[in-house]
Amino acid sequence: MGVTIATAQVLSLPSGVEGNVGGLTKQYFKFPAQAGQTISFEVLARRIGSPLDPVIRILDLNGKEITSNDDAPGLGGDSQLSHTFAAAGEYLLELRDIKFQGGPYRFRSGDFPCATTPIPMAAKRGSKVSVRFAGSNVAGVAPVEVSAPSDPLV
Repeated sequence: MGVTIATAQVLSLPSGVEGNVGGLTKQYFKFPAQAGQTISFEVLARRIGSPLDPVIRILDLNGKEITSNDDAPGLGGDSQLSHTFAAAGEYLLELRDIKFQGGPYRFRSGDFPCATTPIPMAAKRGSKVSVRFAGSNVAGVAPVEVSAPSDPLV
């Protein structure tokens, strides 16, 4: 993984990465974006049992922050964001541990909705319910019909 801006790992979108961030280190990924393109980014760490408390930042090639996320609501301390880029070009994603502990992670980037919460969050046993989603970049995501089991042990 790229540990400096100069050695940033190049991503071809969409992509997925598995890695490990050292306690005091940062990892950098370089990716292209088109003007008006929305790209989503998500780090799974806490949700897979890692001690890593991720924070992600989108930077221009000079290292200036465009946007960032530390704890996305509903994701147990993991990071997630969607960003629409104003100008075409190459950008950087910085990943680090906000607590400087380090640990393994899974990271994905591409054109996907950042759903964090199903609505409703519960259903009556044996019923069918139409589930929609809350989160960023979920406009246009169709509800899903779910059948709740009659017996919760099955």
